[in-house]
Amino acid sequence: MGNGNNAETPRQSITILSSKGTESLKEMVQCPICLDRLHRPKMLPCQHAFCFLCLQNSVMKADTSKLRCAKCRTEVPLPKEGISGFPSSIHLQNILDLLESDYASMDELLQCCSCQTVSCTVFCEHCKLSYCPLCMARHVEELAKQLGQIADQLEATVEKIGLRYQKFEASHSELQAKLKAEAGRRVRWIRDSESQLYSRMEAAKVAEEAGYKEVVQKVQGAVISSRAFAAKGFDHIQDPSEKIRVFMQLHQEAGDALSEGTTVGNTQITFDPDAFSVTIECRSDAVDEDTETPSSPRGSPDCTTQSSPNASLPGSPTGALTTTPNQAEVQKQSADAQSRLYRSKSFLTRTRLGSGLVQRPSGVAVSPWSSEIFVVSMDNHKVLTFDSTTGKFLRSFGSRGQQEGEFLCPFGIALSSVGQEILITDKWKHCIHVFDKDGNFQRQIGMKGRSAGHFRSPESICIDNTGRIYVCDTCNHRIQVLDHDGIFLHEIGTHVQPENAFNRSRSMFQEPTGIAVTQDAQRVVVCDFGSHRIHVFSTDGEHLFTFGQKGALKGQFVHPECVAVDSRGFILVGDSGNGRVQICRPDGRHVRTFGNKGSSNGQFSWISSIAVTANNEVVVSDFKNHSVQVF
Repeated sequence: MGNGNNAETPRQSITILSSKGTESLKEMVQCPICLDRLHRPKMLPCQHAFCFLCLQNSVMKADTSKLRCAKCRTEVPLPKEGISGFPSSIHLQNILDLLESDYASMDELLQCCSCQTVSCTVFCEHCKLSYCPLCMARHVEELAKQLGQIADQLEATVEKIGLRYQKFEASHSELQAKLKAEAGRRVRWIRDSESQLYSRMEAAKVAEEAGYKEVVQKVQGAVISSRAFAAKGFDHIQDPSEKIRVFMQLHQEAGDALSEGTTVGNTQITFDPDAFSVTIECRSDAVDEDTETPSSPRGSPDCTTQSSPNASLPGSPTGALTTTPNQAEVQKQSADAQSRLYRSKSFLTRTRLGSGLVQRPSGVAVSPWSSEIFVVSMDNHKVLTFDSTTGKFLRSFGSRGQQEGEFLCPFGIALSSVGQEILITDKWKHCIHVFDKDGNFQRQIGMKGRSAGHFRSPESICIDNTGRIYVCDTCNHRIQVLDHDGIFLHEIGTHVQPENAFNRSRSMFQEPTGIAVTQDAQRVVVCDFGSHRIHVFSTDGEHLFTFGQKGALKGQFVHPECVAVDSRGFILVGDSGNGRVQICRPDGRHVRTFGNKGSSNGQFSWISSIAVTANNEVVVSDFKNHSVQVF
């Protein structure tokens, strides 16, 4: 009784206890490192708990054999399984679940933010404050008054929108005029180029016709002379030496006529529709592509290689690789043999995989442990498996969802021969899903972010023979290299540059989308989608050289989406914007191109992934045509 008005009511006591209890629970489940609520809590032997990812980042920055507790500074040995080996705290996880489910019921008795009365309150979703019923009624009246102000703002917004639309409309009309002018200019250029190319072709025809008539006349003259002497013999010539001389002369004339006869029809005219050029060559059928084109037998200026006006060939790759003389000779012989193989290959479609099953295929991979081909079918959120010999569909796994192991936007695929695992990048979950070879989910690597080990819309992925993982972190404009467990090792293609007292990361990439690693794990090849180029690095991140530029000629690219490397180090580029595959030597020099725009066999609409089998078959997925072709 002595407490008077200071005595607490039962409801006030419940409120205070509830509030204090909630705050204590919040402190208990706070991670000492990131100061945020624990996520996947792991407990150290010293009984302090931390987020799984925070512990993982601590290991990356410190000695990998020991870990120091960030709370009590106790050193604890790291389990052989890594951070996953520490026990999960079931007690803390239960508290986390309790806070999520019962938070509202524990705090339903709160103090009114207006009159300070402790009672059952109503929570305002607009201002995020709690009011008693009486104050809530007044608060709603105040909100109603604000609607008039909101209406004024909306009217002003309508006026601004009108002005913006007028500006857009004027810009649209201006762009239409520019488009029409540019289209007219291009049409005129095409007509002019057409006229020039027709003139060149006609000149080649006239020269070939003149040569044909000249050779026929010589052959016919030699025939007449030979038949005349064959009929009457040499009786009218008395001197035997003169008879021999006349015979040798006739023999020489016949030989010359026959020799010149082989030159007729050797003029070859080819038209390249992509480059809009005509090539006119005068050469024998035995000339190899690697040899220099011989000059015209008749010295005609028309029998030379010609191309379209203003056409330029791509420059040599920038940068260089140094080798010893013996090593260089061995590499050259091997590269020459592989070049001949690709040049002689027909590149006809042997089979199409999963017609009707594949929906927007985004990644393909050849199994290192079986005769199978894996295809990521993005639209139906599955990974499909086919027999590489027969093309028969075998099985599939995967589904759409937010849970671990479920896909939102599966994209790239890589197969690890080290652990027989399947790694799938997910562009919308910003992570990598890891499955065993049978499609059972194992773990997830990374999450959305810009820091090490985090991703933003990762696309292509590959794995070298040591188990290291290379990921195109596309929207972060970098390549991340991870170990087999997904622990971050280093970046490729970025450097730190001081700027206004801060260190800012700079990248040489403009949306890297494709990546491949050589069989010897020495070099990494990256498709730079935005700059239309191919970069080659050492696996340690040293930039070796770059090749390609924007264009439609040989060795030029338009938005190269994907890349593969065969067993000899030859680079196969999915030149998606040009609808073709270009094959280059390990140093970037062009060897062969196959495919063009279309939807038939041997044609592509948008190449999304390439893989090469052990017997040099090329597997190409086509995102827009919903197809996977094997050549």
